[in-house]
Amino acid sequence: MKKQVPSIETLLKAIPALPKQQRKVMASLMKGKPLSVAEMAATLWLCDPRAVIRELRAKGYPILDQWRRTETARYKVYFIDANLLATI
Repeated sequence: MKKQVPSIETLLKAIPALPKQQRKVMASLMKGKPLSVAEMAATLWLCDPRAVIRELRAKGYPILDQWRRTETARYKVYFIDANLLATI
């Protein structure tokens, strides 16, 4: 049985009721800039941003990710699709 995904309107209305850490992550991601775990930890003062993202995804928030590479590192950035943000 497929899990029913809430509409984006429902999810947006629910943001003010989210726990503080989840609100902080959503507010940052909704600005449209992809963020790494290190950036979120430093700017939002979160110990484990991945856990917060996991919880938000479980609630139905459409948080995407993408691997990035530099010469010395490989890391993931998290974001909300720009097309979805344009409809808000």
